[in-house]
Amino acid sequence: MALTVTADEVAGLVRLLAFDPWSLTHAERRLLRHAHGQDQQQWLPRLVRLVEPPPPGADFPAFLLAMPPFADLRDGIGKARTVTELDTATADRLQRFVDRYRDWLAG
Repeated sequence: MALTVTADEVAGLVRLLAFDPWSLTHAERRLLRHAHGQDQQQWLPRLVRLVEPPPPGADFPAFLLAMPPFADLRDGIGKARTVTELDTATADRLQRFVDRYRDWLAG
C-alpha cells in the first residue's frame, strides 16, 4: 500500500509535532515518517555511530532530528560523526532522545 501525503498534511503534522510529538496518532506518525524518507536515510546511519548500544534500529524515527522541535539538538550535533566528537551535554541529550523515541513509530 503506497502512502500519499500532501504538503499541507505534512505542514499540519509538523505543527502538531512542535506542540507535542506524542500527540500524533500512529497513522500520523507513519505519514510523517513517509514524507521524510530522505531525512531518515541521512540521520539513521549517523545516529548509530553517535549513541551507546543498542543502536537504533531501522524503525527508529531518526528523521525527527530534521524537524523544527529538535533544531537545538540537531545544531548541537553539528557535523559530528562519532560520539567522541560530541560534547558531554549533547551526547547525553542525544542518548535521552534515542531512548525516549525508540518506540515512537510502534504506536
